[in-house]
Amino acid sequence: MKNRHGGNDIVNPRVANVMREGLQRIRATEGAFGKSVAAWRLHMRLAHILGKGQLPPSDYVLARVTDDPGHLGKRRREREEAGRRQDWGRVDQIDQEFANMAPFERIYGRVIDQFKRENDSLFISAYVAERQGRTMGESGDMGSHALGGGSEEPAAGQPSRGGGGCPGGQKIGAGGACQPYGEGGLYTENSGGSGRKKSTAPRKKIGPPPPIPAYKERYFGDNKKKEEWRRFHKEVNQLPGVTPVEVKTYMEMFAAEGGMAKAPGGSAFGGVQQKALDEMIQGGYVTNIPPGTKTTELTIEQMAEAYRGFFDNTFHAIGGHDVLNQIGNETTTVTVADTIFRHGSKGGSEILQQAANEVLAKKDKPDGVMDSKTLETIEEISADSVKNNKFLSKVEYLHNGNAHGWEENKTPTGNVIKKPYKGPESARFDHIRGL
Repeated sequence: MKNRHGGNDIVNPRVANVMREGLQRIRATEGAFGKSVAAWRLHMRLAHILGKGQLPPSDYVLARVTDDPGHLGKRRREREEAGRRQDWGRVDQIDQEFANMAPFERIYGRVIDQFKRENDSLFISAYVAERQGRTMGESGDMGSHALGGGSEEPAAGQPSRGGGGCPGGQKIGAGGACQPYGEGGLYTENSGGSGRKKSTAPRKKIGPPPPIPAYKERYFGDNKKKEEWRRFHKEVNQLPGVTPVEVKTYMEMFAAEGGMAKAPGGSAFGGVQQKALDEMIQGGYVTNIPPGTKTTELTIEQMAEAYRGFFDNTFHAIGGHDVLNQIGNETTTVTVADTIFRHGSKGGSEILQQAANEVLAKKDKPDGVMDSKTLETIEEISADSVKNNKFLSKVEYLHNGNAHGWEENKTPTGNVIKKPYKGPESARFDHIRGL
């Protein structure tokens, strides 16, 4: 746990801030499943800072804050299943996660303890009552020291203390030093505890946006829409850790949807459906969009976050939006994103799975679940230009059939041949193929 955490056993204030925000989201989310999703979201944010190789299992923080080791059971079962499949790479990965628990607890357990002391415990009381005294050992099992860790409650008549024995209004910082925290419980001092305010990084400078795709130029013809295009490009580039592939994908989707435009007869605005937005907010996949926000109320900044949040939600089981960086072929990445965005998680995944099965001559039945197996198959296809071109054509074929219906014709021998009615999006697919 060196360097990326800020040094040997030194709290990285950025990690502590993200953890506190994530813990608040876990606390505010209803239901066990929702809390698990919020914990996963926190895990992914931490991975952007520390790297996945430094982290414990994704439900570790949830297990800690609720004093319920049962939350780690799913990961242990995944490890057992991987062992039965002789997937030793997966076994090693999960073993490393459990090995990371002890050093992560040693450094950041104090942040969780402080959060538990500062907040009412209504959301964990049922767990605490049942699990009091459970412990978290070095091996990743509940072992010899209490899950709560941290400092003792003050004796009667003694002044209130913060985390790790800090005065009230302060908490453990770098090297165990006490640091004040401000609004929202975030650190206001730098990691050295020198008393200087932590600097806020300026928004990075962004170059000009890419050209508007030719097939959408008339939709962005006036100055207002051109400014909308420029501003969306700017906001997408401000997303934390955004990659060029992500920027390209979101810009292509924004163009295809006509920008900040409402779909006729539906709730979609900029391509974002109301149900999808509500799920993103409820699941904690977006942080700057309040509950109850209508799609038509989204600002351009929020729209950029919603695009990423959509893929964090849809691909939550296989890495969130980072899936877009794994496919390896820009054209295929945009095709996958565009298909999922238009047809939804289940419908889009079925189209992609069926297209992949036909290219590889597989007889597997699509199940509409975008899992690691489907992702690996698409990655395999994208690495072969011939197979990839067939895949893109199959996706267009299936899209047209699902969106516009199928035409059935009988041959002289009585066989029925189905072909899709060709929709108006051929220019959209032709453009994507040319990326």
